[in-house]
Amino acid sequence: MRVAVLGLYRSGSTATAGVLHHLGANMGPPYWQGCYEPEDLSRSLRVWWNEPRRKLTASRGERKEAELRGETAVWLNEPRLQESAPATERIATLRQWIEKHEQARAPCTGAKQPLLCLSAHDLLEAWGSSIRFIWTHRPLENSIKSLVSLRWFPGKEEEMQQALWHAVTEFFQHQSHLRIDFSAMMEDPRREIGRIIDFLGLQPDPRQIAAATGYISPKNRQ
Repeated sequence: MRVAVLGLYRSGSTATAGVLHHLGANMGPPYWQGCYEPEDLSRSLRVWWNEPRRKLTASRGERKEAELRGETAVWLNEPRLQESAPATERIATLRQWIEKHEQARAPCTGAKQPLLCLSAHDLLEAWGSSIRFIWTHRPLENSIKSLVSLRWFPGKEEEMQQALWHAVTEFFQHQSHLRIDFSAMMEDPRREIGRIIDFLGLQPDPRQIAAATGYISPKNRQ
C-alpha cells in the first residue's frame, strides 16, 4: 500500500508521518531521529519547486537593505515555489523512489513533505490510483503564524503557505482522502490514530499503537 501525507508547513504533517512510522509504515529515510520526512525525496522536491534559498554570500549593502525592509536574511533572486522541472522528470523520480523503498516490504510505504502539495497530481501518475492520501489540515492563518515563529523563511511565510494552501485545497476538492485536523490530533491522538488505522487497513499491535500515541507530544503542538 502507498500513502502520501499532504499538508502545509506546520500543519501536523510531521506528527502524522511519525504516527505512521510507529504503526509500521516505511516513511523513507528521515532527516534526523524523530522527523519522518525522507531526506532523499525532500532534496528533489526543493529543486523541482524552487523552495526559497538564502544568499549566503550577501554583500554588506544587500544585508543593510534587507534590514531596512525588516528582514533578517537576503534571498536568492529566483522564482519561489514555481515549477523548475518538467512533470515527466518528477513522475519518473517519484516512481523510482516508491519502488526502491517498497523493497523493505513494510505494511505500507509513503512520504510526507510540504512541497508534495504541489506534486499531488504527479503522485497520482507515479504511484497509481490506489494511493491513499491523508490531508493534514490546519487553518491557513494558524499555519502561517506557526511558520513565522520558527524563522525558517523570514518574510516569505505567507506567500509560501498560500501557494501550498491553494494547491492542496484544489486537489482535494476532487480526490478521496482522509482529513486529519491538527487540533483534533493534538486533543485526542488515540481517536485520530484509530481513524488512520481504519483508513489504511493496518493491523498494528498494542505496542505500536502506544508508541504512535506517545509520539504526539507538546513539541508537535505549536
